[in-house]
Amino acid sequence: MMRRVDSFPMCGGSVERPPQGRAATKFVGLANQGATCYLNSLLQTCFMTPEIRETIFSVGREDMHYGGALPGDGLEQQDLYMPCELQRLLAYMQAADVDGLQTDALTHSFGWSGGDTGVHHDLQELMRILFDHLEESLPESDKLRVKDIYTGSLAQEVKCLKCENRSIREECFADLNIPVDGFDGIISSLSAFIAPESLSGENKYHCEKCNELVDARKQIRLRKLSQIMILSLGRFRMNWEREDGVREKITDRFTFPQELDFSQYMEESVITPTCFMWCARGRGSISEGALA
Repeated sequence: MMRRVDSFPMCGGSVERPPQGRAATKFVGLANQGATCYLNSLLQTCFMTPEIRETIFSVGREDMHYGGALPGDGLEQQDLYMPCELQRLLAYMQAADVDGLQTDALTHSFGWSGGDTGVHHDLQELMRILFDHLEESLPESDKLRVKDIYTGSLAQEVKCLKCENRSIREECFADLNIPVDGFDGIISSLSAFIAPESLSGENKYHCEKCNELVDARKQIRLRKLSQIMILSLGRFRMNWEREDGVREKITDRFTFPQELDFSQYMEESVITPTCFMWCARGRGSISEGALA
């Protein structure tokens, strides 16, 4: 059980007994640095996901490279370590008796300048950068523990319609890119994601057994679910009717359930329960789903 604290380091220096404590919700907010609302939503989701939060908390001080000056004591001169700053921030989100926290130390550990925090970055890309940093920086055992949380695999099968030979290729994924344009909800999108695709005409498949171009059928199925399934919703499209080909955000209604049964999208039935998170690409936000 983590002890609550009344004094904690922030980027502007130590704050002794802040005048306003946590709100009635008992949760801590995160302050924007110009345009970091997408970052804050990602951090809040990581904190509210026990598998991610507890894994980050479990890494020891030596591996996190704790030591030296705390944020606020010459921040601009420090070489801050991203996993350490992420663990520290999540710890304050759990224990500090305040209504909000700054994220300067964490973004500084990314190598971001003031200009970077004023630009809307792609949320999906930021999420991958965050997890990649953790994987690269931590010891092998902790690295695998982090990777197992969000890494799954899918199988892409191509079946020759002439000789019925099957070619299956397995691919790992950290998140699934789910189309939004033209769909009313996650169920129809996932159904389209695994729907068989005909390879014919100019798109014929070269069958190694027949040694010629043939008609074929391609289909994707999930092979292994990660502990946390991250579904990236593609809420942007290019409007080619305009000369400049402007990028537009899709604002159509798109529904998703609180519970989702993945078994219909699998090669085999799902045995182990998993959690899922929604990730709206670009300026969107993410929220935690329920047990599937």
